[in-house]
Amino acid sequence: MCSSLVTLVRCLDAGATPSAWPCCDKCGSCTRSIPPLCTCMDMSPTGCNKACKTCAKPNSTLAGGDGFRCADRIANFCKRRCTPVA
Repeated sequence: MCSSLVTLVRCLDAGATPSAWPCCDKCGSCTRSIPPLCTCMDMSPTGCNKACKTCAKPNSTLAGGDGFRCADRIANFCKRRCTPVA
């Protein structure tokens, strides 16, 4: 599955489809609700997935690197990885 935080091209190269979003390789914070609402810290140099409502571009490399990340809090955002485990 592809998240807006991971380059869509990278996800497509891994065999996923754009409709397979959301997914996350680097989970941010999650609520304790059921299901948990989570943020994802994955960065994409080309922008966010179309389904992302809040696409953020950090101002510095200290804020997580160059690129964009989806700042949405989504149910089960971290449940699926976008790329296979190495």
